[in-house]
Order: sequence, then C-alpha cells, then structure tokens
Amino acid sequence: NPMECAVDGYLGFAFFDPLVHAWDLSKAVGLEPVLDEDLAQKALDTVTGLGTQYQLRQRSVLAESVMTDLRDPVSRLLAFCGRQP
Repeated sequence: NPMECAVDGYLGFAFFDPLVHAWDLSKAVGLEPVLDEDLAQKALDTVTGLGTQYQLRQRSVLAESVMTDLRDPVSRLLAFCGRQP
C-alpha cells in the first residue's frame, strides 16, 4: 500500500512539517521568522530522505523545490520545501 508509512517516517514528517509551517505563519503575519539552524539541518536531512521514500512531491505534500544560492540550513530547507527563503 503506497500510503503505508513506517513509524520513523511518520515521526520524521511530524518533525519537519511544523517547522516549515512555523516559517509560513511568521511570514503570513508579517513577523521575521527565526528557525534554529540545527533543527533546520535535521529537518532537511529528514525530509530529503522522506521525500524520496514516500514520493512526497508526487502526492502534493511538497511543492517543487526552488533554487537558492543561500547555503544556511534554514534557507536550504525552505527552498527544498518550495518556499522562497
């Protein structure tokens, strides 16, 4: 079943998704988002693995990634998830 997910996959999704949406909400209300770089790196490591394993782009869970020259973990995470950092 393509919708089955191992516990580590579910927990990984539950970890990176709120972090990215915290950035979304901050931007939406006009605040400067502040995300921890270590958490962002861990989230990026998690989502890159999950994205391949669970085909998150094909299921419209993730937007297409965007290009960025920024190298910090927060910007790379946001770009991978389809946000303009």
